Amino acid sequence: MRALWLGLALCLSATAFAQDDDDLPPLPTKGKSPAARPKPKPKPAPTAARPRPKPAPVVDEDLPPLIAPSANVLVKLTAPLKGARLLIDDREVGPLPQPAQNLTNGEHTVTIKRLGYATWNKSIRVAGKQLEVAATLDPVSGVLSVASDVAGAEVFINGRSVGESPLSELEVPAGTIEVSVRKDGYHDGSQTVSVKAGHDYPVEVKLGAAWVSSSGNDRPLVTDLTPALTGAPTDLGTTRRVEKNDAVYTKVWFWGIVAVGVAAIATGVSLGAYAASPAPKLSQEQICKGMACSACINCPAASH
Repeated sequence: MRALWLGLALCLSATAFAQDDDDLPPLPTKGKSPAARPKPKPKPAPTAARPRPKPAPVVDEDLPPLIAPSANVLVKLTAPLKGARLLIDDREVGPLPQPAQNLTNGEHTVTIKRLGYATWNKSIRVAGKQLEVAATLDPVSGVLSVASDVAGAEVFINGRSVGESPLSELEVPAGTIEVSVRKDGYHDGSQTVSVKAGHDYPVEVKLGAAWVSSSGNDRPLVTDLTPALTGAPTDLGTTRRVEKNDAVYTKVWFWGIVAVGVAAIATGVSLGAYAASPAPKLSQEQICKGMACSACINCPAASH
C-alpha cells in the first residue's frame, strides 16, 4: 500500500515539472539563432446574426372567431311609402329607401318619420353581424295642401284660420272638413274634403272677383266705368280708362269730317234757294241786245 502511494506521488511530480518546462524559454543552441514563434492569426470579426423567421401562429379551431368592430344595418319599410325619412341616433340619413348603413358595435336608435303617420322608433344592438330592420308605420291623420288663384288669401279649416295661401304639409284630422279661402275684394271660395288618415290631399280653391269689398266699405273697386272703345270689358279689374287725349273731338280727322259736312249743308241750302226763286223775265231788247231779231218765242212785246 505504501508503495502505491509513493508511485502516485512520483507521477504527480513529473507532470508538474513538465508544465514548468513549457513556460521556460528555449535554451540557446551553439551557432544557431533561436527560431521566432509565428504570430497568432487574427480572429475573424463576428457576423450579424440573421433574424430567424417567426413561427406561424397556431390557429385553434376550437376557439370562437373574433367579433368585427362594426356591421351593416339595413332599414326598410314593409310597404313602400313616399316621403318617409330615416334617422339613426337622431342623425338625418335621408328619405327611404336607403342602402345598408355601417354602424359600430353597440346600442343604436332607429327612427322613421312621415307626415300623417306616427313616428316609428326602435333600439337595436349591433354585434359584428349584418342586421336587417323592418318597420311598419301607422297612419294617424291626412296631409293637406291648399292653393288659390289669388295669392295671399286667408285659408280657414272648419272656420279656423291656418295661414295664407299657398299652404303645404298641413296635417288635418280624418273626417269631413271644409276648406274656405277669403280675401277682401273677392267672393269667398270653399270646398268640402273627405279626409282619410295616411293620404295626401291637394286642394285648389278659386275666388270670384267682387264689386264691393267684403270689409263693409261700399266704395266700388273700379271708379271709372267709361266703356272702352273696342267694346265692353270682360274684367272690371282690367277696364281700360279713356283719357282726354283719346276723345273723338280731339282727332284731326273728326274736324275734317265736320268741315266737309258744313260745306255740303251750305251748298245744299244755296241750291235750294236758287231753285225756289222765280226766273227773271227778259225783254226782247235785252235778249237781242238792240239788234233786230228774226223771231222770238214767248218773248214779251217790244217797247216801242
